[in-house]
Amino acid sequence: FSFHIPTAMADAMADPTASDETTTFSGGFTFGGGAEPDEDSQEEAESDHESDTPPEPVNFGRGRRITVSAQVYNAAQEAELFTPAVYDKSADDVATLTEVLAAHYLFKHLDDRELATVVSYMKPGQHTKGDRLCGEHKLFYVIVEGTCSVQAKDGSTTRQLGPKDTCGETEMMYFTEESSEYVTTSDVRTFSIDNNTYTRTLHSTFIQKRAKYVEFIKKVTFLKGLSQPECIQLADALQPKNFVAGETLIHCNNTPDYMYVILEGTVKVVGRDEKDEMIDVCEFEAGAIVGEMEFLHDHNNVADVVAQSDEVRTARLERKHFELCMGPLKDLLKHARKNDPVFAYYNKKRSAEKKQERDPEKGAVIDVVARWKPYTYAGQVKSMMKEGETRVTLTALGLGTETAIGTANRLTDGKFVTLKKVGTFLSARGVPGISITLDKAADFDTLLKEAEAKAAEAKAAEEEAKAAETKTQDAPAAEEQAEEKP
Repeated sequence: FSFHIPTAMADAMADPTASDETTTFSGGFTFGGGAEPDEDSQEEAESDHESDTPPEPVNFGRGRRITVSAQVYNAAQEAELFTPAVYDKSADDVATLTEVLAAHYLFKHLDDRELATVVSYMKPGQHTKGDRLCGEHKLFYVIVEGTCSVQAKDGSTTRQLGPKDTCGETEMMYFTEESSEYVTTSDVRTFSIDNNTYTRTLHSTFIQKRAKYVEFIKKVTFLKGLSQPECIQLADALQPKNFVAGETLIHCNNTPDYMYVILEGTVKVVGRDEKDEMIDVCEFEAGAIVGEMEFLHDHNNVADVVAQSDEVRTARLERKHFELCMGPLKDLLKHARKNDPVFAYYNKKRSAEKKQERDPEKGAVIDVVARWKPYTYAGQVKSMMKEGETRVTLTALGLGTETAIGTANRLTDGKFVTLKKVGTFLSARGVPGISITLDKAADFDTLLKEAEAKAAEAKAAEEEAKAAETKTQDAPAAEEQAEEKP
C-alpha cells in the first residue's frame, strides 16, 4: 500500500469544486483535481501588465455638488468632558436604587462600581396625587414610595406600579410618544435620569471598561498574539461578575456556561481524587483564566472553582461568544495548556475520561491543523505510542489535510506505524477533511531506540564539528598573539 500523496491533493480538497477532473491515488480513494491555468488568459494578463500607456484620467466628481458634512461626534471626548450633577441620597435609597437598576435590562451589564456612579446621578423628585410622570421630559423613573397607575389612551387602567417599579424607559431611550400615561394615585417619591445623562454616562463607562479590559488582555501571555481589533472584540464580549469568599464560580460536573478572567482576588481549584473526594489542586490570581479548557474540549467541568479572597472581581465570556472571540487562539491555547504543570490535574483527568469515551476503531485522536509542521505531529504520535497507545487517528480539515498526510508519510517511511485506514468526509460547513488511522508497528520500541541513538550521535557529531570549526577560526588569532609576545 503506497500512501505517498502529492501536495496537489490538499489544494484539491481545499476547493473540491474547482474541476470535474479527479486524481486517483493508490489505495482506492480519489479526490477532486485542480484546474490548470489558461495559457491564453495568462499571456493577456502579462501583456496588460507590461503596457506602459497610462489609462485616461476619469473625473468622477464633475458636475456633482460639493459634499457637506457635519461635525464628527467624538464619544470618548464627549464622555471625558461631561460632568453631570451628583445628588445626595440616604443609604436606604442607594440600596433600593442599586437593587432595581442591577436587575433592569438597561443597566444589568454594569458592575457594582459603575452602578454606584449611575445611582449618584439620579435626581430625586416629589409628586402629589394626580401628577403625570414622564410626559414631555422623557425621563426614566424609579418609584421609591407611593403608587402610580398605568393608563391606556382611552383612560382605562392597565396596571398599578409601586415601590421598586420603573417607568419611562422607552420614552427616555428613543424619544417616542408615550404609549401609556403614568398617573400618581398617591404622593410619590421618585428618582429619575434623563437621556443625556444616561447616554453620556454609559458612553464613559463603556469606553473606560473597554480600555481597562484591552489593557488587561494584552498582559495575558497566550493572548498576546491577538491583534488590536481582536482584543477589542474580546473586551466588548466580556461581562463583569463579582463573587465573595466561599462563593463558587464553576461547579464540578456541571455543563460549562462561562469562562472567567480573574481581574482582582484569588480563586481556588478543588478537584476530585480516585475516590471522588475533594482535593485542593491549585490557586489562580489576577491575570489568570479559568474554565477555558471545558470550552476547548467540549466537556463538563472537571473541578470546582471557588472564590478564596474576600472579593473576587471577574469578567466572564459566554460559551456562544467563545468560538467567535477565541477561535484564532484555540490551537495555541491547547498546546500551551498541555505542557503547563499547573494543568497536570486537568490533563490527567481528561486523559482518563477520553480513554473511557474513545472509539476503539480510532484509538487516540489528534486534530491536525496547518499551523504546525508534520514533524511536530510525528513526534506527538511517537510520544503517545511510547507511553502505551497502540492506535492513533489523525483528523484534519482544509489545508490541514496536507499536514496530516505529511505526518503519516513521515511515520510510515520510518516504519514506526502501519496504515490501518484512510477516510474522507465533509464537515458541517462543507469543508473537506481526511481521517488517517495508524497502528503501532510490532518493532516500534526497537526502531524508536535506534532512531533516538542516531539522533544523539548526529547531535554529538554536529557539536564536535562546530567546536573544531571554532578552533580552526581561532588558530590564526592565537598565532598572532604568540608572535607579538617578547
